[in-house]
Amino acid sequence: MMVYRIGEVDFDTDASEIRVRGMATHLQPQVSSVLACLIRHRGEVVSKDTLVAEAWKGRYASDESVTRCVSLLRAQLADRDQRHLIETIAKKGYRFNGPVEEVTPGHCSASSHTEYQPQSAGDSPKTAVNLLITAAVIFLMLSALGVASDFFTLR
Repeated sequence: MMVYRIGEVDFDTDASEIRVRGMATHLQPQVSSVLACLIRHRGEVVSKDTLVAEAWKGRYASDESVTRCVSLLRAQLADRDQRHLIETIAKKGYRFNGPVEEVTPGHCSASSHTEYQPQSAGDSPKTAVNLLITAAVIFLMLSALGVASDFFTLR
């Protein structure tokens, strides 16, 4: 089991998850593989060909697939307006610039001494709001269909 600490983020390669202040988020397998590759080559420019060879193990991957994984990583690592942990090097690839420390598995970060619990989809406030919005949209659509069918049956 390998755990890397990137600032306040712990990345568990075996579990394919990152933990920020005790909250765990599962990464998609390819996204996890791309992050692991970038960390292994930290400070170096990693070409898309190298990413495909290591993260996709030589299977075909489009440029869009690689770009999407890097974009998802930036979002998960909150790498938008801060320092650029993952830097795009035009026409060459990507470079991981973050400070990385290998951590003993089970070792809590200094900023968080609580046990982390993986968050289920239902635990997120965003998920509850999304469910409510979806229900409201479905209700409005069904209501509109009911009004439309009444309108057409009267004529």
